[in-house]
Order: sequence, then C-alpha cells, then structure tokens
Amino acid sequence: MAKGVADMNCLVTDKVRRTVKFLCALAKGIPIVTTHWLVESSKAGRFLSPNAFVVKDPEQEKNFSFCLQHSLTIASSQPLLQGYGIHVTKSVKPEPVHMKDIIFCSGGTLLPNMPSSLKPQTVVISCEEDLSLCGPALSATLPVVTAEFILTGILQQRLDLQTYRLSAPAHSPQPAGGRGRSRKKT
Repeated sequence: MAKGVADMNCLVTDKVRRTVKFLCALAKGIPIVTTHWLVESSKAGRFLSPNAFVVKDPEQEKNFSFCLQHSLTIASSQPLLQGYGIHVTKSVKPEPVHMKDIIFCSGGTLLPNMPSSLKPQTVVISCEEDLSLCGPALSATLPVVTAEFILTGILQQRLDLQTYRLSAPAHSPQPAGGRGRSRKKT
C-alpha cells in the first residue's frame, strides 16, 4: 500500500472522481483501474497489466470533456505543470495543502509567497474570496485563475488560462469632488 499520493503506482476506483488521489494519479499518468483488476489479478495469482482494466466513465468523461485513457497516456509522457511555479491563496478549494500534492504530482512547484514580478510559467490560483490578496500578481500581469485551471486541466491534460481567469474587481468611480459622501454642513 502506498503511504501517500507521491508513492502510489496504481489507483483502484469504480468511476471518475475529482479527489486528490484521483487527480494525482492522473497527473502522474498512473493507471486508474476498476476493482475488476484486483479480482482478476487475484485469480491469476499475480498483478495483471492494468491496461485492460482502466476505468471507463462515459458520463463523467463527457461532463468534463476528456477521455481518461487518452489523458493517462499524455500525462505519462510529460507532466502537465512541468516548469510551472504556482501560488495558491488561502481560501482555494481544494485546500492549499491538497493543491500542493496535486501541483507536485503534476510536475509543478508550489510558490509559498505571492509572486509580484512577471516570470514565465508563473500562475496564481485563487478564488473570488481571495482576489483582494492578488494585487501584486495582477499588477505584475501574472495570470490569476481559479482552481479549475488545474483540476479540469489535469483531466483534459491541457492548460487554459483564458477560460479560468479571475478578473480584478472593477473599481467603483468616486463621486466628483472627493472621497465619497461628505458630512452635511449645518
């Protein structure tokens, strides 16, 4: 049995699930198989090749526009986030501690601090709740995106900065002549 997501070499499940373990296995290109693989391997007295037992979940594959078998093949040849530095803000779901595992298994590096200068392949994962924390990254014109950038990106084995981009809140214009409402003079 694996002690954690970093050392697993196979994942057994009955369907596509967007759990940390599932996403990590897919990100690493590790076979994701049905329980039928365990049954047949037990009958054979040895672990069989997992290739014939890869999970098929047409409903979820259609829902997330991907093919698990194809994504596993791509992921096994090159990690999706190889060379990327990614910062995750505090309120992102899955929680930053889980995103760290997902990013690591995808070949990326977790950046502990908010980046404030433009560097290639640097991304901030955030949410509406934390958008106010992203000022330095936004000022540096770094992409600030939702967690779906990684979650759906792993399933589809493609990175889409535009679809999952978070926008800075529009500043409400100040009334002419000052900083808002003033006290009425009496």
